[in-house]
Amino acid sequence: LSEVRYWIPSSEDDPSAWRRSGFDDGAWFKGQGSLGYDRATPPTLLTFIDSSFEDAVLGNASTVLSRYQIEVTEDQKLLRLRLRYDDGLVFYLNGRLILRGNAPSRLDYRSRASRPRPTDEVLDVDTLVLRRSDGLRTGKNILAFQMLNSRSTDRDFLLSIRADLIQQRDHI
Repeated sequence: LSEVRYWIPSSEDDPSAWRRSGFDDGAWFKGQGSLGYDRATPPTLLTFIDSSFEDAVLGNASTVLSRYQIEVTEDQKLLRLRLRYDDGLVFYLNGRLILRGNAPSRLDYRSRASRPRPTDEVLDVDTLVLRRSDGLRTGKNILAFQMLNSRSTDRDFLLSIRADLIQQRDHI
């Protein structure tokens, strides 16, 4: 995945429209690849971060909304995602809830991760394989993530994604 759009939500933002494919994210910040920052000593997540949003987020927000777009052809039946995240996330594919990781049951623009994640958990890759039955479709697909930190002043924040489109099940 290359271009990502991200936003620091406020009470004025619609809490669910951003998850769906028809949403206009043209006013959102632009980045490339994985998002985050790492102010830890020593830093352990920097190698996974393509676009830093430290200046906008650190000390200001514990929630960041992000959207990736991926085009799927008719013969591509599966999407494999390899994720690393700190501290929590909620993932939607075309508006459909796919994964909750270390997230509270109720979400809003101020949500925080349920707890800080230890570095060894963050560095472990979570692999998801999405199928047509999960909402993967031919054409444009939106991968929407509500990224959650344990607090706005936390020294690190990460959403690292690697994606592969697969034609047949036996190639996983």
